[in-house]
Amino acid sequence: MMVVVRDTHMPLNTVPVYRHGRKFYVSIEEFERMRLEERRYRRTLMQ
Repeated sequence: MMVVVRDTHMPLNTVPVYRHGRKFYVSIEEFERMRLEERRYRRTLMQ
């Protein structure tokens, strides 16, 4: 699940994320959680 904030102005403490060819702005906390979840997911795939 991803909370997406798409704004014309760039909000503070957000990170641009490219998904499906679109640009999203997510909070830094959300971005960190996404990266951790992806890493965990990849690790389970490798086993």
